[in-house]
Amino acid sequence: MSDYKNKAADTLRFIEAIRVDYDDVDLVEIEADTTDIDFQALTSIISDWVGDPDRDFIYGGYALLGLADAPERLPQEWLLQIAERQPLRLRQVVEYLVAREETDENWELLKKLSHLERLSPWGQLWLLWAADRVGESQLTSRVKFLDWAEKLLKSKFEVARAEAAWLLAGANRLSEKAAAALFVEASDISQTGVAAAVGRRDGATPTAVGKSIQRESQILRSAYEWGRNPIKSSA
Repeated sequence: MSDYKNKAADTLRFIEAIRVDYDDVDLVEIEADTTDIDFQALTSIISDWVGDPDRDFIYGGYALLGLADAPERLPQEWLLQIAERQPLRLRQVVEYLVAREETDENWELLKKLSHLERLSPWGQLWLLWAADRVGESQLTSRVKFLDWAEKLLKSKFEVARAEAAWLLAGANRLSEKAAAALFVEASDISQTGVAAAVGRRDGATPTAVGKSIQRESQILRSAYEWGRNPIKSSA
């Protein structure tokens, strides 16, 4: 890591001419700001790894975290390549994505990530989690991502079904029929999650499914009510 910092400091260092007399100047070496050096070093770590698939990515997660508030966003293709080559790094990629404010770019990347060949159920959950936090967009990439999320309502992994339902409920794309089917199919593992998703869908107007859930048990009633509260649900 120190090698990257030293190289960044050398790259960003510059010479400035300062007038000391009417016809005389001194050349002064100006050191770069430490924040700029850190951003440059961390960007170089990511750049080197993307350029060499065999390079150890030991500092990769640290680099992504450190660049979350950098002035410039990392190239989309770099982020996609990291997730493709090392699926276990998908979490760090989406955490970086959520920390960025470029909403349209975030949706475009989420759409591409949803088509990864080696996307595990855990990876699906991370993408759904991120999609609920990056804001709305008019781009077709958001529509296509939500189309993908709708397909997960039929997933054999019930936690993925519940998380997809939560996201779709917030996007007004969870039908009452689909909500009812999900609740009937849910086991104790995901029932509370589905109940919360139905509550988010219903909002101020409980549906027949919502009323049925409220009669099931106290914990399901609480999950449903939590989902209906937009302040608590966004936390």
